Amino acid sequence: MFNRYWRVYPWYFQLVQFIILMLVVGSFFLLAVGPVGLQVMGVTAAELGGLSEDSSRRVVNGALMYQFFTATGVFLLPALLFGYFTHPRPAKYLGLVRPGNGMHWWLAPAVVVSATPLFLFVAEGMSHIDFGAGVRAQQEMNDRMMKGLLNIGNVWQLGATLVVLAVLPGFSEELFFRGVLMRFAAKRSRGVVFPLLVSAVLFAMMHSNPYGMISIFLAGVLLGGIYYLTGSLWCSILAHGCYNGLQVLVTYLGKDGSTFKAIEESNKVPLTWVVVGTACFVGLFYLLWKNRTPLAKDWSSDYTAEEQKEESK
Repeated sequence: MFNRYWRVYPWYFQLVQFIILMLVVGSFFLLAVGPVGLQVMGVTAAELGGLSEDSSRRVVNGALMYQFFTATGVFLLPALLFGYFTHPRPAKYLGLVRPGNGMHWWLAPAVVVSATPLFLFVAEGMSHIDFGAGVRAQQEMNDRMMKGLLNIGNVWQLGATLVVLAVLPGFSEELFFRGVLMRFAAKRSRGVVFPLLVSAVLFAMMHSNPYGMISIFLAGVLLGGIYYLTGSLWCSILAHGCYNGLQVLVTYLGKDGSTFKAIEESNKVPLTWVVVGTACFVGLFYLLWKNRTPLAKDWSSDYTAEEQKEESK
């Protein structure tokens, strides 16, 4: 369609284009689409800011709707549009290809799910550190609003919550952080460590969860590692969705199950779960490593080897 794709520009100019695209599309959804949706649903900004587990269903639905527009406008559409504008094969450019090994479809989510108790254990440990009143207030607000979003009354509400808090973030955030930003970082690095760390740091900073910052960073490193080892962003998308979905399900099951309810209320994971989960994670990750089909060495290049030869003639 285009006579001149964005890949012809230097990487730093592409990055500027991506940032502008994100700001334009994100601002439209956050400042126009989102507020209009809240008005249609009869939810005020004050009610949205005061979201808690005691909020009415109307306010919770409004918050879920606003979360949907945020993920779509800030992460999903900018990444998809950037891939479309930048490369003649946007799906391949963004990593949306089949993994090199069929085992990756179940190994990727299994690795992340098995690591979840350890991540929650790390987050619980961080909560005992005093980072000051400001950080504590931010964490309390984050926890209050998350409890409001996870105020699930029936199976239909569970389905809607899973779509907004698990399926959509898994797709949109992986496209944004691993599909685009990790690729940008790889352009300035000869190895995979730097891109993994950069994308994971930005991923952790995006979440307004101070005490969970380290565990979210570790989860970001793991998701980036899954993308690299499988050569497919679909695997990290699936793993991310399962990671978020598991936490939603634990909260929902906590309404009736005493064990899950104790975990949800105290934010403490039984040590047995952490030990068993970590052991499973080590074994599953080793299996993933042994069956890896990693990204090619030139995976971050905007041109194939054949195209580069044509350019040099």
